[in-house]
Amino acid sequence: SQALGVAGAGLAVGQPADIVTFTSHTTGDHLLDAWVFASRIAPIESVWCHGRRVVANGRHIDRNAIDRRYHAALARCG
Repeated sequence: SQALGVAGAGLAVGQPADIVTFTSHTTGDHLLDAWVFASRIAPIESVWCHGRRVVANGRHIDRNAIDRRYHAALARCG
């Protein structure tokens, strides 16, 4: 929080903290290549945004709802 210039209580729900963790099988240059370019192995394990986990085991926690809304939107397009 000090680096951002905002008051904060460290790593806590609702505090500014965006963290990405990567799988252990992807390292070094392979990590960068897998993240930037297409990879068969998803390099991202978890994502935390504002202290809340939004990706777990490489999947967005609301993936099913997002998928349903996406397919409903496609159906409306004809």
